[in-house]
Amino acid sequence: MKINLMYDISVFGVAMSHMTSRTGIYRVVMELLNELQKSEEINLLLANTAEPVYLKKTKEFLIENGYEQRLNNKLVYNLPNKIFGRGKRILRNLYSLLGIDLELIEYDTEAFRKADIFHTPFYKIPNDLKNFSKLKRCITIHDIIPVLYPNLHNKLLETKEIISSIGNDYAICVSENTKNDLLNYDGNIDPNNVFVCHLAADSDKFYPSADSEKFKEVQNRYGLPENYFLSLCTLEPRKNLERLIRCFNKFVLEHHINDLSLVLVGTKGWQFEKIFEEINCSKNLKDRIITTGWVFDEDLASIYSHAHSFYYISKYEGFGLPPLEAMQCGVATVTSNTSSLPEVVGNGAKMVDPENNDQICDAMYKLYTDSALKNELETKGLKQSEKFSWCKTTERHLDIYQSIIR
Repeated sequence: MKINLMYDISVFGVAMSHMTSRTGIYRVVMELLNELQKSEEINLLLANTAEPVYLKKTKEFLIENGYEQRLNNKLVYNLPNKIFGRGKRILRNLYSLLGIDLELIEYDTEAFRKADIFHTPFYKIPNDLKNFSKLKRCITIHDIIPVLYPNLHNKLLETKEIISSIGNDYAICVSENTKNDLLNYDGNIDPNNVFVCHLAADSDKFYPSADSEKFKEVQNRYGLPENYFLSLCTLEPRKNLERLIRCFNKFVLEHHINDLSLVLVGTKGWQFEKIFEEINCSKNLKDRIITTGWVFDEDLASIYSHAHSFYYISKYEGFGLPPLEAMQCGVATVTSNTSSLPEVVGNGAKMVDPENNDQICDAMYKLYTDSALKNELETKGLKQSEKFSWCKTTERHLDIYQSIIR
């Protein structure tokens, strides 16, 4: 018997409105959607629980990606009665001016009664859904870093709301480390209601790319050098980029390296200013530290594959997709020995203490001077990356859905 799964795709409306939002979470939600819609065990329903302003963009996404046929006349939106009551006529006029189709946002109680499970892969579980007693509800928890380290993140209130929305419902954590964090933080959550499912990197986007013509195009587009250390992440304090820049400078100056640059790929995030201050303090080396900003997905394999080595010295991660992407592209990878990262990289990467400059500099030196070690990490990284795939992730989700129903 098929599972009637209602899958929340609110992330896509936001991503269609802001191109730079098409990064980690967006890719995760997209990949799982692609796999779920292929499954013969699932009858897929789509929901949107974000603000009405994103509904038009969500529908545009569905049309653009061939999912419009998945809509049962309307895109479910859970709008509280206290808002959509006496002011209904005013809201109708407002939505009309914004170009929002009101038929898409009416509260579709029949769809919720039909569904067996409601799964939100990012946003909190809507409180009103708890009125449907037969509907099982689950949420993906990517991390709870804002409540563990509020100095490293600016989403404290949103994270607290996400955790509090779980209640007696179910959670799917992206790593064992994140599961432990969640249960240690909130002792009221039933451990039997919390599952673990690792993420994956899309094999169509992340693969060893030896195409020199493609790399020339990418070089011209982003101003990349021939020989570079690479880091890819949102530019924010948690990613430890200031320390990475300082270690790069120290390594280059102490060993008189003249043919190497540091490339930082990623959009500006929370409190990014200090990263650029660190670059400006690099004196004669600042021209060898290159920031690309956001890059197109189709360029990522080439950027990863042509890097000398990859560095992800994050202070804390719920999963850590970039090291997995790098390993899958065949790049020697250095990452932190903290949080979930050892769970992801296994023996496929060199791990360092993210607070220890000497260890980071030593890893740079060894990979730069020891080609045998570099080749060994490339091989081990590729092998480790084979343990992860979206097919395996989806199979695990199907098992979890069955467990929840039972």
